[in-house]
Amino acid sequence: MIQREIWDYIELWTKRNDRLLDHFHSEWQPTLEYLIKKGEQLEYEKCYYESFNQIWVQSLFVGTIMSLTPSGKFYAPFANSNVKIKEAALDELWYEFIEKGLKDYPFCLTLSEYDGCDLLIQRSYDENPEEDREYED
Repeated sequence: MIQREIWDYIELWTKRNDRLLDHFHSEWQPTLEYLIKKGEQLEYEKCYYESFNQIWVQSLFVGTIMSLTPSGKFYAPFANSNVKIKEAALDELWYEFIEKGLKDYPFCLTLSEYDGCDLLIQRSYDENPEEDREYED
């Protein structure tokens, strides 16, 4: 059984190309559009300084791994007993699809530092963009 799963995994990854991503496009496109919409709302979020990377960041919670990824499961590559190989492969394709879809935007999808299950749309700056921002009363 395990050998069959491994061969299925290898077969899926060797066929992994744009045609496979196109296959899931209609299923995953609404999620991508949702993330883009949330990313466009970042300009209204407060900026904070991230001292570790020495950058200014705006971030917005968009959902959890359980609600957005195809498997709906939280796991680490080295400890994945709760996920099947095909589910992990689909999750990887999903992340690739989202990254391709967001590449032309100034923000990305990332995990929260506080809760590893939370997904955030995030934009970073070298300098504080709020210094020049004018606020209305």
